[in-house]
Amino acid sequence: TAAGLLLFYAAGAIVGPFLAASTMHWTSPRVLFLHSAAIHALLFGYVAWRKVRRAAVPEAQQTDFVSSLQAASTVSPVFNEITQRQLEREAGDQPE
Repeated sequence: TAAGLLLFYAAGAIVGPFLAASTMHWTSPRVLFLHSAAIHALLFGYVAWRKVRRAAVPEAQQTDFVSSLQAASTVSPVFNEITQRQLEREAGDQPE
């Protein structure tokens, strides 16, 4: 779920830099790239494992992609009205 993904992202954002800095302190700064490669290899391994282990969704249960931008406005209507009035005022102040 989204909450679980956010939790793991936050944990990685907290622990990752500390582990990288500690590893660099005890070895050398070049290990940062090995640390990054190891994290990416672990992520790739997990994704590959999940892909092999989990069955595909049956075609009868699949739905078409729906863009969320068509369903929801990303800008507040109040902001649009205020901005529109301000632009109209500014346009009226300028000589033609």
